Order: sequence, then structure tokens, then C-alpha cells
Amino acid sequence: MSDHEHHGIELPAPCAGPMICAFGVTLLFAGIVTTWPVAVVGFVFGLAGATHWWREVHPDSREYAPTINVHPTPIDVRTDGVARLMQARAHRARVPLEIHPYSAGFMGGLVGCVVMALVATLGGWLTHGSPWLAVNVLSGTVLPSIGDMTYAQLLA
Repeated sequence: MSDHEHHGIELPAPCAGPMICAFGVTLLFAGIVTTWPVAVVGFVFGLAGATHWWREVHPDSREYAPTINVHPTPIDVRTDGVARLMQARAHRARVPLEIHPYSAGFMGGLVGCVVMALVATLGGWLTHGSPWLAVNVLSGTVLPSIGDMTYAQLLA
């Protein structure tokens, strides 16, 4: 505290250190599953953010939020009942308002599957001249023998 008296609530000064530290830790963990340079950059950001955060929380860097010396108004106690929004017995809305049948999700999945297959086949035909490339590459996720095929065999 300085020579004069501060009035208010003592708060640490606002800083970007926590956000930089969180970003660095996120990059550090992302680097674990991707590549090591991402983890190194995350470590550097995390360390820099933590250091900045620690320095800003020092007792000399404080702010004082002013307070108002007004007493709160007392709450009046009422003993009457709760007022209803509507006079009907069931006045609350039920969420979700509409429930779709399972068959709608099943049909949506089938339509999406067909559209994706058509787009993949059309893309293989336009870029490589063969509609079978996308089909053969996709089936390679299940059949390991497709991994030994040549490019010409995948096109056929």
C-alpha cells in the first residue's frame, strides 16, 4: 500500500498471462499427439504465460475496485401464493417440443451415406478418370490385401 489509504476491494491487476498459459498447455498436449515442434512451442508459450501471470499477481501490482457505501434494501417477505403464467393445469412447455422417430435418423444416415459415396465416386472419376479409385481405397481400410495393389490396379 502506498502513503494514502486505499478504499475498495483489493484485486490482482488484469493480465493476459492465464490465457497465454492455457494456450501453451493446449499446444503442449496437442503436440503429444501430433509432432514434437508443436509441443515445444506449447511449452514455450505455457512457460511464458505462467511467468507473466506470476509476475502480475505480485502484491505491488494490485487494483482497488471502488465500493459504494450504500446499504442494500431489505427483502420484503410475502406469504401469498405463486402466480401462474397460464390458467391451464400444465403450463410448462416440454422440451423438446417435437420428437422425431428413430426412422428419421436412420433414413438421414442412409441418404448421407449414398450422397457421400456418389461424391467420392464422382471425384475419383473427375480427378483420376476412374470411379473405382475411391471405392478401392475405402475398401482398403477393411481388406489388407488392397494395400499391396498398384495404382493401375486401384483404378481398374
